[in-house]
Amino acid sequence: MSEKVFVIFSREFKSFFQSKLVWFVFCIYTFFMVSSSFMQIKLGLWNDANLSSFFVMQLNLMIMLIPSLSIKLWSEEKKTGTYELTISLPIKYSSLVLGKFLAIWVMSGLVLLSTMGMWFIVAMLLKLNNLIVLQNYFYLWIICGSLCAISMASSVFVVNPISSFVISLAFCLFAVWFNIADIVLLFDSSEITLRASESLNFRVHFQNILAGQISLSSIFYFISLGVVALLFNTVCIGWWRK
Repeated sequence: MSEKVFVIFSREFKSFFQSKLVWFVFCIYTFFMVSSSFMQIKLGLWNDANLSSFFVMQLNLMIMLIPSLSIKLWSEEKKTGTYELTISLPIKYSSLVLGKFLAIWVMSGLVLLSTMGMWFIVAMLLKLNNLIVLQNYFYLWIICGSLCAISMASSVFVVNPISSFVISLAFCLFAVWFNIADIVLLFDSSEITLRASESLNFRVHFQNILAGQISLSSIFYFISLGVVALLFNTVCIGWWRK
């Protein structure tokens, strides 16, 4: 990490802990996480060794949490009038975007770490495949990285924080739940085309990871999704600046 990227990362990461909004969002997230977890335990949904239902729940909560955190990255700066000053700093736009991205990605990782207590509780009640559970935590963090990048890119032009949240949420939901295979099948139902469309399906890769079927293609998919979003964010900043 270059010195300038680290400076941006440090500034943004510290600002999360100084924001009342972030603490409020974290409290709401914790409430829903705990209540949903105990509800799943009561209903007996946590009966698999990989805690698949738990990680599905975590992904759904992260879809709500990450857009809430991304408000601080662009829209809040525009609202307070510091955006022009930020992009005028003697730093490349790519470094600026990367520093902000790392801040929200690390923050999402800390949020995931806070849920490990539930894992330990369930491990005392059920026989779990702890290695797979640990792997799922890591890969879910990778997935959160792609959602962080999408959330940043989708809100770069928005000034109003509420609008920023809504737009980021919409793009994250679209990325996760849109199935390109449903559209492709209307025009071509061949097996080759179907396989190609499934390779671009977020849920297919996520379900493969939960099942323990880790493949380089799934990891490459989520990393590529995040990289494309970050590049788009960088280009948008340059265009906005002009």
